[in-house]
Amino acid sequence: MQSTKKKKKKKSDSFSELSSAQLTLPDLVEPEQVDTYENSEIPNKLFFKIGEASKLAGIDAHVLRFWESEFKQLKPVKNRNGQRVYTKKDVAMVLRVKKLLYDEKFTIAGAKKKLSEEFGRQKKKGNGKISLKSDSHTALLRIRSNLKSLLTRLNKH
Repeated sequence: MQSTKKKKKKKSDSFSELSSAQLTLPDLVEPEQVDTYENSEIPNKLFFKIGEASKLAGIDAHVLRFWESEFKQLKPVKNRNGQRVYTKKDVAMVLRVKKLLYDEKFTIAGAKKKLSEEFGRQKKKGNGKISLKSDSHTALLRIRSNLKSLLTRLNKH
């Protein structure tokens, strides 16, 4: 029997779907910390869809959605179509959560506590100062997205 489900067309450029308001990145993972989360496994892309992120982590998409509800550190943005869009920081956080749960055998409650401790220590190291690297990176992502969106609109006319 053949499946009656129709496949949706994939858009080649998901950047144009994002508005600047949707591009606010979580400040919980600093750029320096991404390197400690098996950065070599994460391709050098700006955004990943949920399928790509789950494939990189080696878990199902429904597990990833569940983790989003459990871990406050894991908050991907959504594009105009409502699709989750993961940044490299988000994928790094997914890998960290996976390592805690699967490799180090933490319970979900234990992993939450461990992540809270890690990020508490990280914030104390910064003496409460805002990370300029993170803020400028976020601003650059917004600018890039807006420029791509503008270019797409101009090409349509």
